[in-house]
Amino acid sequence: MESLLQDIRYGLRMLRKTPGFTAVAILTLALGIGANTAIFSVVNAVLLRPLPYRDPGRLVSLTSGQSLPDVNDFAAQSRTITRFGAFGEWPLDLLGHGEPRSIPSALVGGSLFETLGVRPLLGRTLTAADDQLGGAHVVVTSYGFWKTYLSADSNVIGSALTLSGVPYTVIGVMPAGFELPRGTTQLWIPLKVGYPEAANVRAAQFLYAIGRLRDGAGIDAAQAEVDVIGKRLGELYPEADRDRHWLLVPLHQRVVG
Repeated sequence: MESLLQDIRYGLRMLRKTPGFTAVAILTLALGIGANTAIFSVVNAVLLRPLPYRDPGRLVSLTSGQSLPDVNDFAAQSRTITRFGAFGEWPLDLLGHGEPRSIPSALVGGSLFETLGVRPLLGRTLTAADDQLGGAHVVVTSYGFWKTYLSADSNVIGSALTLSGVPYTVIGVMPAGFELPRGTTQLWIPLKVGYPEAANVRAAQFLYAIGRLRDGAGIDAAQAEVDVIGKRLGELYPEADRDRHWLLVPLHQRVVG
């Protein structure tokens, strides 16, 4: 211990004698430690931490854009995937809350919220029953939107929001930290209500599709089934689906890939 203390005192004296070298050494160490800390923070948040959904290891996604009719067909015909849902980013203009402003939002099709398995903070989420042509104009908000624009009102369920000139009824508020795998959307409305023109168009392939594997089903079996269903869709709807390659990947892989 005495020898160690002597070495430390000697080292400190040498550092005081060479302030330029000392400053460069400290700066180099600080930059190196800071960079490593920043990189680990990103890696931990993006690559290592599980996605914020129920049993995220069972979530899968069809790569590339999909149409709502194709997603619904996969949901109806698949036996290895219990639920399928999809979303497409779609900004909405908020009116009646100060200056009009564009809010990052998304059109939701199928059973997206049920697939992700996240319970709302207030009210309920959108279901496949909401995604109907001529259905009610309903909206689910993010926690941040609820706090910023709705004053964190616990009685907000049933209140009205004017979005892009159309009145919508608030049916749910999601918990803090909830977000979709892509984008920073704050409002979610049914696709068939918000954009009915694209609801039944197979060529409208702009949706991010997510499914949940049935317990005991592996992704290889699900991919084989998707290949069969996809081939059938290509034969039935050649103008939109001919020669398409339907690749199923774990959702985590698609998010961090």
